[in-house]
Amino acid sequence: ESTASIPLEDAESASIQLRMAAGEIKIHGANSDSLLTGAFQYNIKRWEPFVDHHMFGNQARVTIEQRRSPGLTFGRTRNTWDLQLTNRIPLELEMNFGAGRADLDCDWNPQNSFAELGVRYSVSAEDAQKLQQNSK
Repeated sequence: ESTASIPLEDAESASIQLRMAAGEIKIHGANSDSLLTGAFQYNIKRWEPFVDHHMFGNQARVTIEQRRSPGLTFGRTRNTWDLQLTNRIPLELEMNFGAGRADLDCDWNPQNSFAELGVRYSVSAEDAQKLQQNSK
């Protein structure tokens, strides 16, 4: 397990990139002086996320990524990111993940929406076929 806390500082907006190969991401809002706080639970050491933060003028840029591929695993595995994002500034959020689940609570953003939201994920051929059949 690990945690991260990134101060809001003088940021007037933020760009946040999340990259996870496999696992679960939970995102909630927070009315706090932190741009982002996160709790990361994983039971395979190489899944520990890398957190990077830079300020460019008055825009914060945050990247959280699982740097190593999960590879082939057996048994019970756990890789959960529980993130709280500030509701005090506009956010641009990009999520890239493979297998897993994302729980994104958007109701808390006072800007009434994210400045930009992008989600990319991988789907197996079998799942894609099921989605296609269910959409008919």
